[in-house]
Parts: sequence; C-alpha cells; structure tokens
Amino acid sequence: MSLQPLVDAHAILAAEQQRHLADVIGERAFAVDLATGRIRFGGELTYDVELLGSEAPGPGTWMWGWANPSGFNAEVTRTARALRELGRERGWPAFTKGEVPLDGDVTGPRMAIAGVGHAGAAAHYGAPLGGGGRAYLLLHDPGLALPPPDLSRLVTVLSTVLQSGEVEDWPAALGLYAGQRGLALKRRDETMLLSSPELAGHVRVSFDDLGRVSGIKAVAGGRAAQAQGANASNGAGAVPGDGGPGGSEPDDNRSATRRGLFSRLRPPV
Repeated sequence: MSLQPLVDAHAILAAEQQRHLADVIGERAFAVDLATGRIRFGGELTYDVELLGSEAPGPGTWMWGWANPSGFNAEVTRTARALRELGRERGWPAFTKGEVPLDGDVTGPRMAIAGVGHAGAAAHYGAPLGGGGRAYLLLHDPGLALPPPDLSRLVTVLSTVLQSGEVEDWPAALGLYAGQRGLALKRRDETMLLSSPELAGHVRVSFDDLGRVSGIKAVAGGRAAQAQGANASNGAGAVPGDGGPGGSEPDDNRSATRRGLFSRLRPPV
C-alpha cells in the first residue's frame, strides 16, 4: 500500500490550509496540552488539537499517536485510531503498526496530509521536538476555515505543491481539490482550468507531452495576470504542510528524542 492516493487527494487543500494557518498565527510561540486537547499560539489564539503522530530522524521512524508510550487518551488520538481501523480494513500495515520506518512514502508531512484530509481538520501543525523530530498535530476550529478562493493565492499554493513533488496524479488531485473548494474544472487539450465567480478569472494548469505540469497561470479579465510553475521533475521544493522550522539537529540520545514526547515542548496551556 502506498500513501500516494491519499496524498494526491489532499495535498493541495492541505497546502492552502497551511498557508492560511501561517497567516493567522504568524510567529507566535505555541504551547500544547494534550491532556485537555488544546493548543495555544501566543496569548490569545487557542484551538482544539489532537495528536496524529510523530517523526523522529534518530531511529528513523514514524510513531502513531495511539502507540506513544505517554498513553494519550482516545479523544486526542481519534484520527490516528480511525486511520488504524482504515488500515485494518484495507490491509495497509503503515496505518496498523504503531511504529513504521520512514522512507520515500512514509514521512511526517505525508502522514499529516493524509490525516488532515481524513479528519476534515482545519489545518495541521508540525511541532518541533528535540533532535529534529516533529509531533504532527491536527487543529480543529471554525475560526480557521479558509476564506473564499483567491486567484493569486491559488497560483501560489499550486506552485508550492508542484515544487514539493508530493503530487503524482495531477489531474486527479486538481479534480478532487476543485470539489473540495467548489470550483469548476474544465479540461482543454493539455490544460486544465479552475474557475469560480469568487476567483474573477481562472487558473490554467498546463501539461507537457509526458503529462507533467509545465506551467501554472492566473488569468483575470481575459489576460494573464500572473504565471508561476516549474517542471514537475524539479520536486525538491518546500514540503506543503510543514508546520514549523525545518532541518534537523544532532542528538546523541537519538532513541530518546520522542519517547517522552512533549518533555521538550513549551509548558502546557
């Protein structure tokens, strides 16, 4: 089983959610209390939160929230548990084993994309842990609902996802995203057009002879207002949905990076 179909289904929406979340929280410090299922940014922004899982580069594994030895309650790990049941139904061991090796398919950001889409969460947040690890949290709050689609922002979001290289089936991903955001989608030869009254125009996604995205362009009032895009083989860009500082730190005590999961986070709310 590969995560790719789930990533294709939710990567674009997840990237848009992450961009919106970044606009809302800015550079505020966070504090999380998984006993109460709440996360706070700064002194005023507080949201319901659940633990999906954590990624630890030391042991090179992903650990689901329900498998963490800290013993977090069922409510705060409900999406992780729901994905475990889905994995049992479909024979997906990456969802049923408590800890699985990180590889090109199983990564923290890709698990987060699958989790936020399955849960219908407002966004996810990659809380940094010691040693370069991250705890991936799902945020729930009506106040984080996306604003109406915007032409310029949509081009930026699509370009970010393109540069990440996460999406493989772009026609399917665009079709699913259009449904998620109430956009009209038309296919014309080697292009796909996304439009809606709110956009006051459309976004044109072009494909080359190999079916790779070759261009992303915003067209407003019949004229191209903005163009961004890159060949899909250039997939080393920013990962959509990475909710915190990137990179990793050396850690001699690698196996302990995540075992006391939130001992290295800020004090609870």
